[in-house]
Amino acid sequence: MNEQKQEVAELKQEVKKRLTFTIDATQVEVFVPIAEHPEYMISSFGRVKRRRDNFFLALWLDDKGYYRVSIGRKRPFLHRLLAQAFIPNPEGKPCVDHIDGDPQNNSILNLRWATRSENQYNSRIRTDNTSGYKGVTFNKENGKWRARINLDGKKKHLGYFHTKEEAAAAYEKAARELHGEFFRET
Repeated sequence: MNEQKQEVAELKQEVKKRLTFTIDATQVEVFVPIAEHPEYMISSFGRVKRRRDNFFLALWLDDKGYYRVSIGRKRPFLHRLLAQAFIPNPEGKPCVDHIDGDPQNNSILNLRWATRSENQYNSRIRTDNTSGYKGVTFNKENGKWRARINLDGKKKHLGYFHTKEEAAAAYEKAARELHGEFFRET
């Protein structure tokens, strides 16, 4: 009798395996309720609709190039809504990072959870940068190029160099090592 129960249990397990499948939300549009606004749904393609009448809300670009949507009096970032709905965040990281640095690319394959520091590691060169390289500035006192890197909110001095290219190489080497998957090619 115990053998029969074991066989039945194994058969049930096998049937369950065969019937279980996953949906690739990057290929098939999947709608889920928005946690903070359950009367609205968001799709894996970044479309937001009202549940009661399936009305699709318009997206708009803010002055920094990020898509937003108006939900009542709130104006949440689209990338944040997508991450909350489709990307697990087991470490409870507070920021959503665009892997390719493009704030308009809201594919769920291009988003990941990050700390504030990790998000900064993956930032682009600032528009007021005069060296053309991230982490490189000219030091007028000694007439050399200085390389510095930010690590967990603190600046780490990497050295002084005769050329900005040498300083950039030092920064890139340190960034690859210290920033890991959040390193950005300049």
